Amino acid sequence: MSEPRTLGCAVSGRPEGRQLRTVFRSVRLQPDPRLAVALTEAVAIICLVTTPDLPSLRDFLRHAARPAGTFSYHELQGFLFAMACSPEPVEPSEWLPILFNDKPASFASEAEAQHILSQLTTRYNEVNAAVLEGNPSLPDDCPVLPDAMANFDEDAPLAAWSHGFLAGHDWLDESWDVELPQEMEDELNAILLTLTLFASRDVAERFQQEGDFGNETLENVAARAIEILPDAMASYAHMGRTVLADAYAPVEQRRVTKVGRNDPCPCGSGKKFKQCHGQA
Repeated sequence: MSEPRTLGCAVSGRPEGRQLRTVFRSVRLQPDPRLAVALTEAVAIICLVTTPDLPSLRDFLRHAARPAGTFSYHELQGFLFAMACSPEPVEPSEWLPILFNDKPASFASEAEAQHILSQLTTRYNEVNAAVLEGNPSLPDDCPVLPDAMANFDEDAPLAAWSHGFLAGHDWLDESWDVELPQEMEDELNAILLTLTLFASRDVAERFQQEGDFGNETLENVAARAIEILPDAMASYAHMGRTVLADAYAPVEQRRVTKVGRNDPCPCGSGKKFKQCHGQA
């Protein structure tokens, strides 16, 4: 199992990165031993979180001061789910810049940086805890609209979640590039289709026109996808964190015990090693 990894500064080479070094100094991600956030500066951060004049994470992400291409709040939720399910541990310092399209986040102050990053930490930990418990689901504040087709709308929470998840999975493409038995490969493709279906109505309609859904209408496919979404999330998490993760687990070196020439042969013959398999 990988060593716990410290939450590093995503923009350490920039002016605001110098501000953030104090934020990340001793923050760790928990309970995932690969990535964890145990807030040893929790008192200061909690005080900042409750400061009324600092923006919520949702408001911060949609503020005009953010660079073009910054993730929306629901895109962030889908992206974090993909990160939490990664077969290979990923440093937060690697994916944090992606949220802001690899541009400076333009924090107004160090206090705002601490406030927003602590909220990001909280959201990641919530997603990660659900993944570890084997019971991931859409966040309570990411509702599914009653009309299945309405979830394709650009401003629909599920559409944004699916778009963020797709961005995260694509970014982790190399981590998922593990040779699998055909049955498991087919299962993964079906899971991905379910989790990304609402990311683009145009793509979903093209799949439907090309016969990928059989004779099912897109409305029926959308309704079915919503129904099985929790199972698809659980299967994706299990495949990433359990099945494929084994490919990245460190291989333990076997302890080799030297057998003396006069010791019993390990084969169980009862003969001395020198008279059995130890003969040159």
